[in-house]
Amino acid sequence: MDDFHFLHGTWDVANRKLTRLFADRDEWEEFPGRATVRPLLGGLGNIDEITFPTHGWAGTTLRLYDLATRKWSIHWASSRTGRLDPPVVGGFDGDRGV
Repeated sequence: MDDFHFLHGTWDVANRKLTRLFADRDEWEEFPGRATVRPLLGGLGNIDEITFPTHGWAGTTLRLYDLATRKWSIHWASSRTGRLDPPVVGGFDGDRGV
């Protein structure tokens, strides 16, 4: 369950996203962020908050490890919508996320 321990701490983050999804072009927008990540539940999860000062919004990621399935659930919430999105669920095969 050490899969995401490397994230713990406070970080200045360089973000990059496509300006238009599913378009036939490769234009990227770059913008700064600041993330703080801490462990939860004795290592069975972590939570982060990231702020995007040039965009005026923030987000939170909640990662939880399911002991029965040996998979991670990664949930995202944003101050733009105020809702918790459905999780992305998966695990690791060696060093590879699946």
